Formats: sequence, structure tokens, C-alpha cells
Amino acid sequence: MQLGVTATPLVDEEFVLVASAELAARLPLDRLAAEGPGVLGDVPMISYAESLPIIRRYWHTVFDRSLTTPPALVIPDLRGALAAVRSSAGISVLPTYLCAEELADGTIVPLIEPEIPPPPPPLNTFYLATRRGSAPHPDLTVLHGHLLMKAQLWI
Repeated sequence: MQLGVTATPLVDEEFVLVASAELAARLPLDRLAAEGPGVLGDVPMISYAESLPIIRRYWHTVFDRSLTTPPALVIPDLRGALAAVRSSAGISVLPTYLCAEELADGTIVPLIEPEIPPPPPPLNTFYLATRRGSAPHPDLTVLHGHLLMKAQLWI
């Protein structure tokens, strides 16, 4: 009997570069796609970690370059980063599901909408992992099916 883990793709998390509508109105967004992120100048970058993991990946994927600017503000919670963006403290890259309401009501706006293809916005795929090789508990089988069904509505 082979033991291991089976991973089933559950949902893709998409990211967006955002600013408050007020801050975005002062930025040269018409030049961003053509000239790259250098046009953002000294706009403060808000991150949930000093190493800027989401933002670095976004920069590499969308702009095809490395981000060399350190964050101006580190808030170790994405909801806090969203609150800072809403208050015009700077810009950030956030998961679309986290800021969907603010994007819908115009409180925050995307600074660039990458063309698909290339480059598509960066994605993180979440997986549902289960132990392979043993009979699953009936409750876990029901939960597994429920999560797969509900995940279609999450993002």
C-alpha cells in the first residue's frame, strides 16, 4: 500500500495592484502600462511582510522586473494593508477576494489591468490535500465534497 498525499486544486487566488481612488487620481496611470512601475515614483508601498512576497511576485510577473524598493509600511495582516490603502497611505498588491467590495464601490481602484495573455495577473492556487491509501472517514468525504463545491463560489 502506497501512502502519500493527493492534492486537488481548490481555488486560484488572483492579485491586483491597488490604491485609493483619491491617491490613484494623482498618479500617471496612463503611462504605467507602457513605461512600467518607475512612473509610480516615490509612492509608498504597503506590504504585509518586509520581504514583499506578493508584491515582488506581482512585479516580476506583470512588469517583468524586480522590485528594489523596500516597503514604506509593513502591516502583518492583509486586512490592515487594505485599510491603509483605503486611507491613501500608499499602494499595495492584494488578493482580489479581499478587496472585492472596495473595488466594486470605487473606494480603491486597480492601477493596471494586465492583459491576458501575457502577462496574466499572478495567481496562487490553493489545494485540498488528502491522505492517499486509506479509507477516508465518511465525515471527511462529505467535507471534501462540500469544499470542492463551495470553492467554485469563493473567488
